[in-house]
Amino acid sequence: MKTATQYLLYDEDCSLCRWYTRQFIRFNFLKSNELISYNQVIREKSYALDEERAKNEIALVNKETKEVTYGINSLLTVLGNRWKLVEVIGAWKPVNFLLEMLYKLVSFNRKVIAPVDCNKSGLCVPTYNRFWRITFILLSAFIVNFFVGNYFQTALSDHLRAYFPFMDMLLFSGQILFQWMLFRLFKEHDFLTYAGQIAVISIIGAVTLGVMQLGLGLMASWGFDVELLYKAGYGIVIGIMLLEHTRRIKILGHTKWLTVTWMLYRMLIYPIVFEL
Repeated sequence: MKTATQYLLYDEDCSLCRWYTRQFIRFNFLKSNELISYNQVIREKSYALDEERAKNEIALVNKETKEVTYGINSLLTVLGNRWKLVEVIGAWKPVNFLLEMLYKLVSFNRKVIAPVDCNKSGLCVPTYNRFWRITFILLSAFIVNFFVGNYFQTALSDHLRAYFPFMDMLLFSGQILFQWMLFRLFKEHDFLTYAGQIAVISIIGAVTLGVMQLGLGLMASWGFDVELLYKAGYGIVIGIMLLEHTRRIKILGHTKWLTVTWMLYRMLIYPIVFEL
């Protein structure tokens, strides 16, 4: 195999990072020997780079020129190996700025999106950034409001006591506040990380409802009676979210009572929202 001249340093403890970097190899944007673990580079001190920045933004090292690029510019360079136009457009300042903001939103929250126990090495943990964590949670609230609100109005409207704009965002915010009070009662630590987990779980549920609504709507157009499926589907999604909350709490090492209170909040609000 030809000796590599560039190396993309990825976070081996991040399932999301492993997935998308492997797609680069699969679709020939990179060769297999051009991908190397950030953890390995740091342990072996293989290259001169900004270790703290590389922890937060994926680094691309050019072995010949010693040049190092970070974050979205690394990804644009990799994509430019085959799609030069993408690299050119991505380098345009307004586009590059937007891409960089999107990249940072994902990168600083990657351990929230795909949680993992990094206690063994500690190398994989990105720098804690309150701004990007709160931004992620706020964005999640809008996503939840869109998908869940649409599902409530079209699929469960006959069972709603009332509905108003941004009601689902209010319910989402109520869940965060309710869990914050219990979080303090249980004397747990790092609430913003846990709140990020709640946000991801809510997005999973909301997007699943959106896909389910699309599928059931298609079935209805074919003449199937899907009214019961709409109700059952919502219950199934809540079950999926409950299991995911339990899984993430275990990874983070929080008390299992947080899962109980997460479900308790829903049991309290459903009689207010729905006509049971």
